[in-house]
Amino acid sequence: WPHFKTAQTTGAKLVVIDPYRNSTAQKADVHLMIKPGTDAALALAMMQVLIDRDMIDHDFISHKTIGFERLKARASEYTPSRTSEICGLTENSIISLAVAYGKAKSPYIRTGWGPARQLKGAMAMRTIALLPALVGAFDKPGGGITRTLGGAPSDLNSLIRPDLGLPCTRTVNMVELGNALTKLTDPPVKMLYTYLSNPAVVAPQSREVLAGLDREDLFVVVQEMFHTDTTNYADIVLPGASFLEVTDLYRAYGHNYIQMAQPVIPRVGQSRSTLAIFQDLAARLSFKNKVFSLGEMDFIENFLVEDSPYLKGVDFEMLKSGKPVRLNIPSNPYADGFATPSGKVEFYSQTMADQGLDPLPDGQVLRDPDGGDKYCLEFITPPHHFFLNSAFNEIDALREKVGQARVMIHPETAGTRGIADGDPVRVFNDRGEASFLAHVTYDTQIGLLVAEGLHWPSLSPGSGVNQLTSQRLTDMGKTCAFHCNLVEVQPQAN
Repeated sequence: WPHFKTAQTTGAKLVVIDPYRNSTAQKADVHLMIKPGTDAALALAMMQVLIDRDMIDHDFISHKTIGFERLKARASEYTPSRTSEICGLTENSIISLAVAYGKAKSPYIRTGWGPARQLKGAMAMRTIALLPALVGAFDKPGGGITRTLGGAPSDLNSLIRPDLGLPCTRTVNMVELGNALTKLTDPPVKMLYTYLSNPAVVAPQSREVLAGLDREDLFVVVQEMFHTDTTNYADIVLPGASFLEVTDLYRAYGHNYIQMAQPVIPRVGQSRSTLAIFQDLAARLSFKNKVFSLGEMDFIENFLVEDSPYLKGVDFEMLKSGKPVRLNIPSNPYADGFATPSGKVEFYSQTMADQGLDPLPDGQVLRDPDGGDKYCLEFITPPHHFFLNSAFNEIDALREKVGQARVMIHPETAGTRGIADGDPVRVFNDRGEASFLAHVTYDTQIGLLVAEGLHWPSLSPGSGVNQLTSQRLTDMGKTCAFHCNLVEVQPQAN
């Protein structure tokens, strides 16, 4: 963010594309209040304008991409006129965005997690990521695209050790935890070990999750530092160690550095690190592989000998001193090609075609299919500035500062339902319901409800926003479509 503010002072235009007016949007030069799940359509409309007005880098496209003619045909379907209806933006705003992007000396896109949390989220991210190739942004200093993750070694096999897995091991996607605990058979799940998570709050369709956790025949172990909503269902609670008590290597997240941290306080009470607990479990279960006896520093040293260009020149002794060390990332990581089968930006992906997926970017919007036509309001659950997922609810001062969970409602949406600012309301669909105080504001759009943050139901009135989210998986990556929900809202009955 400091870099963005500096860029603004030197003439750069900051455009924020987000369904509601969050803190970042309030400080932008332009805020485009897009409808949820329409990011790919907007990106394709930008492509159509860039191609139609010949604001593209022909040399880059010719030498470093494949499938341009097919992309051109697909983009032609998304004229600004048609896309304005899809995205809820004016035709002029779409054209202005595309032209400004095409003219920029350093066209740069920074994506967050929001676009991916739709049922077609992966396609949205793929489509957005193709924009820089059209204008040759990767070859322009300061241009390109990044997500939240910074440059970091990508091969974690030395830590994950997939070679030790058994072919008969059943895996369950955590997004589908509710179904796994209530519907999975042959055999049913009989034990749940939870660590580094609070599934009673963070897992989608939480009514199903809580029903599963409440089973008499499910043995629940929770490793934690705090008394969370999940520990309420535990048969055994193991005190987990904090980052202040363990040695660990912190990978880049939004930056290009790694850093080692060593304990700065002695172990508190009976707390133990995740590594120590699992190694002792392995010993009790007679696992003899050497990996189950390595110490924290051994794992870090093994990781650093990984054959990764990012780690070239990283000094282990400097890391041990606790200083942050910059990874070896060039200003243009793609100067010698891209990590695709062709080594080029693939507007048309044969790999996706072989998997039965659409090989071209696609702007089709896929809404929440549950509930049929009964619900017409979109519902998204972005983060709150004082919470991190469900973390920090345990801090009394922060909870008091945040107050009761609120839902943003546009004045027109609220007015037609007899809702005034500050009223207690219930938001519901076929998956569940949650209680909020209404925040009637123009910071959201007509037909869109916004609830920031994950409040623990045990500490805040209501049942939690994940009563309303779905266990349906996204198109690729099979993660959760947290922002793809159709709901209704009404005043809370007295």
